[in-house]
Amino acid sequence: MNYSCVDFDSIYNELLKYHLGSEYYPIADKSDFYKVDQINATTLDEYLLSLIRGHINVELPEDLNKNLMEVLEDDWFLKWPLVEWSYWSRTLYGIGRRKNVKQSVKNLIPMAKAGNPGALFDIGFCHRYSGGLEINYDRGICLWIEASKRGYRKAWEELYREYEVKTYRNLGDELKLFFLFEIFSHFLEYKDLSFEEDLDKIDEQDRLTLKKIYNEGKRLQKTVYEKANLRSLTTLFWDVDEGPYKIDF
Repeated sequence: MNYSCVDFDSIYNELLKYHLGSEYYPIADKSDFYKVDQINATTLDEYLLSLIRGHINVELPEDLNKNLMEVLEDDWFLKWPLVEWSYWSRTLYGIGRRKNVKQSVKNLIPMAKAGNPGALFDIGFCHRYSGGLEINYDRGICLWIEASKRGYRKAWEELYREYEVKTYRNLGDELKLFFLFEIFSHFLEYKDLSFEEDLDKIDEQDRLTLKKIYNEGKRLQKTVYEKANLRSLTTLFWDVDEGPYKIDF
């Protein structure tokens, strides 16, 4: 059967919308604006310029955080969307200045609705750990999946941590399948490897982990296939011979 005509994004968004509710949907898709390569900035200038240029995965040494927040007190910098997000994200966690959860959440939610990957992660974190918002595990995971899908590295890392400690098993079958798909699809990417070119470089432990994720997804597919309208989507995930995430173990 040919699934090339499946509207992947439409089904994907419908499922996430179901779990997120109308509060966050529709999320504007501005993913083309963001650059996802990892940057380890060594100065404030490098950090700020990277954000201004659209990079979302920028790390800054901890000892510079206080200086950064002092610089960002100048509203001129906050006209840049990712710089503004960085300011309120740090205020949310109390990095470099006193924590202000309520005000941070108020400012981060519109950014999340606009598709900012970092803000999606931060609001997901609030739902996951009750940081100024009600605890809602499904909603937190959905927002992390959305952030990871848009290339935010920290979101994938948190999803993978959920996988390692097995808390993801509390998810419903459909959402769990999306969770496994997101983990699987970026696993090698964040190790600077690819399925297409670097299969021989995968160490044995990572190979076993990938196989475990893949097999769990295959088993779960059967359950979802029988009870939901995601038949074509789950088959697209795991069965298409030429699909981008197909790998033989």
